[in-house]
Amino acid sequence: MQSNLNVFFMEIHDRTFAARLADDPVGVRVISYDNGNRAQARGLEASQTYSFGPGRAVFANYTFERVSDEKGPTDVYRTDLRRGTPVHKANLGGRLRFERGFGLAAALGYKDAFDAQSTTRNARAAVPPAFRLDAKASWSPRPDLELFVSGENLLYAARVEYADGTAVARTLRGGAIMRFGL
Repeated sequence: MQSNLNVFFMEIHDRTFAARLADDPVGVRVISYDNGNRAQARGLEASQTYSFGPGRAVFANYTFERVSDEKGPTDVYRTDLRRGTPVHKANLGGRLRFERGFGLAAALGYKDAFDAQSTTRNARAAVPPAFRLDAKASWSPRPDLELFVSGENLLYAARVEYADGTAVARTLRGGAIMRFGL
């Protein structure tokens, strides 16, 4: 059994942000840049892995993160770091190695709601909380070779996670991994 607990604190001084000063009657924006903002992220990450034997394990991890932003949503793009970071994220999963080199692995993840903010235009989108499922089936006919089929984001065909509407798509892949120098 392996357990990890990390407590973290990060402070960013002089975070640059853009403030809209005025709009000209013909539509020209006047923007001022200020590097006087301060942002802080604090939280904890906890993980637990239990191994039943070689190639057989289950795991769980959890992240809690709070962000504070001294100036709040005052810039041109209305970015508010307090709402732009998911507070809770968690994963549960496991892996099994069978006879004759066959294996399975899967992970189910959760991410809290957050506001996606565009860095290139005045856009913001509320991203709802969601689950994610990733899985992999593999076969190793020799110790240095692995053939696999894997899938990411298997619960949704596409999930919007960016302010401009860009989505993270379901991805299916297959391939071979050759290890050298074993």
